Amino acid sequence: MRGKNLGKFLRAVDLLGKTEGVTIDELSEELGIDRRSVYRLLEFIQEFGFPIYEDKIRLEKKKRWKLEAT
Repeated sequence: MRGKNLGKFLRAVDLLGKTEGVTIDELSEELGIDRRSVYRLLEFIQEFGFPIYEDKIRLEKKKRWKLEAT
């Protein structure tokens, strides 16, 4: 993993660690990558053993992604 990608990886983990979680669109905007790349990044983060889950919150149409509290 190169420096630029490592930075995106770490930033994504930080955003996923927020209590409220983060949407795919928010990750895309924050990291400056397209939606498909966000999904690939989420898969990559999970391969590293980070427990990620999606949370559908009432009254919101989008899912929020979070790191599972351990």
